[in-house]
Amino acid sequence: MARIPAEWRGRGFAWPRTLMHATPPLGVALVTPLLDAGRLVPAAPAMSGLALAPASWLLLHRPAAGEQLIARR
Repeated sequence: MARIPAEWRGRGFAWPRTLMHATPPLGVALVTPLLDAGRLVPAAPAMSGLALAPASWLLLHRPAAGEQLIARR
């Protein structure tokens, strides 16, 4: 929390949360044709991959120790 300036904390936590809530419905919309065709094997990893995308991005793009996520103005 200390890496994000106080005035940006709400925004800093809102956008990843929005992504995490948006990806499962997007995944469902994308894999529905696969499920309808009876192709469960490609549908399961596709849905899981879309659901994991926001968390994966956050893990891969985390700042170095002591670095702030958003520059102070």
